[in-house]
Amino acid sequence: MPRPLPTCLLAVLGAALGGCVMHEAEVRVPPVAGDAHGTAWLGNERRALPAAPPASRSERSQKPVELPVTVYLTQRDGAGGMLRWEGAVRTPLPWWQRFPCDIATDFWPGELVARTAVEASPVLVARRDPAELLAEARAHGYALPASGAAAAPR
Repeated sequence: MPRPLPTCLLAVLGAALGGCVMHEAEVRVPPVAGDAHGTAWLGNERRALPAAPPASRSERSQKPVELPVTVYLTQRDGAGGMLRWEGAVRTPLPWWQRFPCDIATDFWPGELVARTAVEASPVLVARRDPAELLAEARAHGYALPASGAAAAPR
């Protein structure tokens, strides 16, 4: 009959020597030109732009990482245009973390890293006529009707 102590000791030793998987996500906001300023929301952190060094945020975890990002920039030139970028950075699920390969990598003695990096690239938001925006807001129930009366409840 096998002895339980060596079996348990072997199981604990195998788990202790096993490596781990780390997930790293990074988002970078490129440096803005001298005629622009704005705000970057990197996850739940607000950063003023321009920033030196350029704004960035990275997150590291043993679980998959998802980092939401929103960047707003306003050009300081006469046009006063606005640039915007919105996205989410997600770490990939590599082949070595999928069944049946994950069984072998659980006992790998080193650290395996799933890494991704994204650079935000804000684009110019199209300008619209204020009267057109107000008409669209009224049509969808986000503004009072033109007569000023209260909108009918839905």
